[in-house]
Amino acid sequence: MGLLASQALFSTHSMALAVCGSMSNSSASPQTSSSTAAPQAPRDQEHQRGLHQVDATIVSLQRPSSHTLRVSMHLGDVGNDPVWDEANVAFRVYPDLQAPAVSRVYTVRSFAPQTRCAEFDVVMHGGDSPMMRWAAQATIGQQVRLTGPRVNIVLPASNGRPVALFCDDSGLPALYSILQRWPAGLGGVGWIASDDVHGIAELPSVPGLQLHRLPGHGRDQLLQQARQLENAAGHVIWGAGERDEMRAIRKYFQSELGMDKADVSIAGYWKRGASNTEIDAERQSAYQKFTAAGGKLADWDDLGIAI
Repeated sequence: MGLLASQALFSTHSMALAVCGSMSNSSASPQTSSSTAAPQAPRDQEHQRGLHQVDATIVSLQRPSSHTLRVSMHLGDVGNDPVWDEANVAFRVYPDLQAPAVSRVYTVRSFAPQTRCAEFDVVMHGGDSPMMRWAAQATIGQQVRLTGPRVNIVLPASNGRPVALFCDDSGLPALYSILQRWPAGLGGVGWIASDDVHGIAELPSVPGLQLHRLPGHGRDQLLQQARQLENAAGHVIWGAGERDEMRAIRKYFQSELGMDKADVSIAGYWKRGASNTEIDAERQSAYQKFTAAGGKLADWDDLGIAI
């Protein structure tokens, strides 16, 4: 499956995933099971190929920061799928089984194959969204329905070139996962637009990679850094963040500088002024029109559609 194609099902991120290596706080005996009881939002067979549907069991709930709920889940036999242990893996959560069309995408921050456990971080931004209601009621032993796993955007093949990274809060979990599996000897530079000092402090340290924090409340700061990158065409690019800014960054590197698309891996995880539900609906509509016209999943370009 192509890199851009993987974003058709998994590209509206709410934020993060890690592992239940330690089950501190309260924990429960996992009773994970696969299930097909509740229908989900319609998706074609090509979209669903290779994915599992499972009712995972919450085994730990932690608050690493005031605005983050870290949920550790036991995946049961589904956790034997080796894809869970790859870099930047996404899955889809269904917070309300009475509303199967509503879902959110999260990133596996890290994964423990020996326990078949994973963690995801829910950013507690307030409001009355489906995921905020779910997070407020989450308890140890509760089951959560999900489909996955699927690899999202990963580092382009560097072939000796340095990497340039651009991400905001929404990309932190993906970046964490990638840094855990960072190729030996690869150097580079990165900019993170975030006020989450704790989340940035949790990122693994990588020799030869310099990360710089930017204020999280500005606009187009990552785009400005992209335009100021020296010898930009001599880098490979990875980025994850606000959709319009990521589109602009990709356009700069590919259209203005003429970089090969294989050297630029960019994803839009959210859009300023739009809810994830609205983005998902627009994406579904665009994808259905795309496939009706004969388009194939491998050719789908999520950032290419106007939302």
